[in-house]
Amino acid sequence: MQSSKTVLCISSHVARGHVGNAAMVFAFQRLGVDVIDVPTVILPFHPGHGPGTRIPVSGDGFAGLLDDLCRRKGFERIDAVISGYLAEPDQAGAIAMTVDLLKKKNPAAIYCCDPVIGDGASGADGRLYVDQAIAIAVRDMLIPRADVITPNAFELSWLTGEAASDNIVLASLAGRLGADIALVTSAFPMMRDHAATLAVTKERALIAEGRAVAQPPHGIGDLLAALFLFHHLSGRTLDEGLRKAVASVHDLAMQTVRLQRDELPLVAEQHRLTQTPAVVQLRQLVF
Repeated sequence: MQSSKTVLCISSHVARGHVGNAAMVFAFQRLGVDVIDVPTVILPFHPGHGPGTRIPVSGDGFAGLLDDLCRRKGFERIDAVISGYLAEPDQAGAIAMTVDLLKKKNPAAIYCCDPVIGDGASGADGRLYVDQAIAIAVRDMLIPRADVITPNAFELSWLTGEAASDNIVLASLAGRLGADIALVTSAFPMMRDHAATLAVTKERALIAEGRAVAQPPHGIGDLLAALFLFHHLSGRTLDEGLRKAVASVHDLAMQTVRLQRDELPLVAEQHRLTQTPAVVQLRQLVF
């Protein structure tokens, strides 16, 4: 499906592999979206592969880059901003000012915050993998501005200060953050050997489940956030957008394992962004 939308995409950039902007930008472009690509840090590869050179886009330079884009003709035609991994706390303030200015010029614009701050299950099993000052800046400056948030279960627990023992509690915690839509990954599966994603609005909650993938590749969270935002921008219903986004990511993760790759084969398998044969079960959650 083609789209004439424009998205400002702000996250990490890796030279090798498909995580952060290296996953999101390609996916958006493959789906017909015009992308403005702003990196927060440049890395050789995902840190999960081992130590490597880290080149953060420094506070003044990052703020100046966004300010230049804000003053450029056509800024008001941006349909959405999505932010992910931050390298410095000050970057949150620059993103917040950009979102505020865009919404002033284009009230219909959407801000999607993917709070890339930690991983693991809800509660004690998770961990922050960014400096706490970055996590606090995301919580205090970006989450309150977001129309769509896409945390994993641990990130949601950290942002709200409460652990969850089931999907009903997760849905309640997601609602407290005030976004129109919350997409919570690493939710509690209702079926054995499945992985669950929870979508929560002010009116309802849906659980999407597909077969669990052993040792899933890096970047699937970034990709899911981008695909879900794309389907939302395209006017699809919550059910349809959730199903399509989860199915695409599931297919790509499964194919990564089949090919024994250590990165998402996003270019070679790009047809999976639009063709989604994976079986995804949707259930309404009553809470």
